[in-house]
Parts: sequence; structure tokens; C-alpha cells
Amino acid sequence: MVLQETDDHYVAQPVSLIPVDDGSFLIADGFSNSVLHFDSRGRFKRTFGRDGEGRREFTFISPAGFVAGGLVGIGDDHAYELELFELESGRHIGAVSTSSDALLDEYVARGDTLWFSGINTESGMSVGFAPLDEVVSAASSDGGDDFVLSPDLLDVPRLYAENEVVASLLATVSLDVFEGRLLVGFAASPTLLVTDPSGAVLDSVAVPVARRRGLPERAELLALEPGPEAAGLFGEVSYLVKVSHDSFGFIHTVHQESNYDHAARQMRATFFVSSVRADGTHRCPDTFVPTANAGLAELTLQGNRLHVLDQRVEASAVRTLVRTFRIDPENCTGRIVDA
Repeated sequence: MVLQETDDHYVAQPVSLIPVDDGSFLIADGFSNSVLHFDSRGRFKRTFGRDGEGRREFTFISPAGFVAGGLVGIGDDHAYELELFELESGRHIGAVSTSSDALLDEYVARGDTLWFSGINTESGMSVGFAPLDEVVSAASSDGGDDFVLSPDLLDVPRLYAENEVVASLLATVSLDVFEGRLLVGFAASPTLLVTDPSGAVLDSVAVPVARRRGLPERAELLALEPGPEAAGLFGEVSYLVKVSHDSFGFIHTVHQESNYDHAARQMRATFFVSSVRADGTHRCPDTFVPTANAGLAELTLQGNRLHVLDQRVEASAVRTLVRTFRIDPENCTGRIVDA
């Protein structure tokens, strides 16, 4: 699907892609500090928020956001807030605070609960939750400053406390919620965790490496020292960026490899999808995800669906596309299939 952008409403610096149940998409844009809503045919519908420091404004829009029924939530990483809007009208409901000790990476709305993930540098916890109605009530009554979303469940792996380079460069926590359980992945860990709602670990799932770079050995990560050279870690590893669990019992992941294109003076990324049965009986590692040639693609998982926002340069113009693929782990063909 090609987005029908205009001179006033276009995707300049996408930081996240959020699918909506009606087939439309929300795109958080870091250039305009706003969220653009396109319908299932790629037509522009409306904008949520704008650049600024006031109500319904973003100072630094976050990749973390969610849609739950008629509710839209998008984070602001500099204001440490979660901004709430009505999906159909675009009306701003209000905002609640997020902990200044944690940049939240994911929001997942399930039933009447909002789950979220991110490393709390003060407590060392990685997951939290809040009743959705309490979040909305606090935001709409201007009580959001006293209502703070803060991860308070599930200790982060010890590696994050033992090495500050790892804690700063590989700090992403991926999250999905299924059948009353949490699926949690850390960018610096090759193992996913399945927990109960209290954060108690029930199982761990290893995602094998086949084509992607993978992570260095633990000893090598522990030996990393702060400095300009540390940033080179991104060009040497692949790291987890998304997780999901589908209705067929498969766990899916997206791993990213980053490279700097010196000729284009631009970061490039390669993505791989892996699938494993939760019981470990079937594994399909590292299916390559085709992406285009302009900037960094944004990917999101929704069960066994992979949504890809991509930009292509054609005749000196940039076109933004959203493609949806079905992940087929049973056949393990090394390809993803147009949904």
C-alpha cells in the first residue's frame, strides 16, 4: 500500500508503525513530532498532536504507542508522558506521567489492562501495568502528573547492571502479552522469557542464530568500555527489536543489524524474522525481510503478521509504503509471504 501523502501531511522521519483493527495505520513521525493516521487504502485521515511543549504536543515523540478500541496512546520521551487521544475524532484526552528513571519501549493493551516495558535504571525492573480505565481517568481529570507509569516487575538480566555500555546501547525491552502471560525479550540477551502477570519466570526460549550476526559472548560484552569506540557495537551485532506470540503457539521475533553507509552518509538496517514453538519443538531462524533503499524501515509484529513501513526513492521523490506479510514458520521456506 502506497501512502497518499500531501505537501502538508507526509512521513519524514518515521519512528514507529502501529496497526489498527480496521486496517488503518498510525505512524509516529520524529520530524513533525506528531502521529499521522492513514486509512486501509493509504489515504490520510488526521494528525494526532504536534511539535511543542503544551497540551496535546510532543517535545520528542516516542516509538512506543498503542491503540485500544477508540483510544490512542503515544509516548513523549523528553516530557516523560503518555499522551492519550480519541481515535476517531482526534480529540486530546490528556496525559499521564511516565517514570523519569525509565524510557518505555513498548505498550501493549490487553482487555482492561495496559502493559508496558522499559528498563527502570533505579529499580532494575523491566515491566509494569496499569488498569486502562485508571489511566484514562487520570489523564482526563488533569491528574496525570500524580499517576506515574513505572516498570516494577521482572528484574533485568544481571549484564545490564554489570556493564554500563550494554545498559546504554542495548537497553530495549520487547513485550507481548498472550493468554495471561508475558513474553519479554531484552536486546542484550539471546533468550526470551515467559512470565506470569506478577513477573515470575515460567519458561525461557532460546532463539537460534542462522544468518544474522547474533550477540557476542557474555565475557566480551562485560569487557566493553565507555568511549567513542563503544558505538561500533551496533555494526557488529544483531539485536532484538520486536516479539510476538500467535494463536498457533509460535513465538516470533525481529532482529536488526545496523550498518553505516559512508557513501550515502546514512544508517542502513537489515532485518530478520525468527519463529520458534514455545515448547522448543520447531524452530525457523532468520528469515530475511526485504526492505527498500531510503532510510530505516519500521517494523512491527502482530501475531503472525509482520507490518513493514518502508520508503523508496523513485524519480527523485520519496514514496512511503506499508506492506503486510504472513509469517509461515511451519514450512520454514526462508521467505515471508504477502498477506
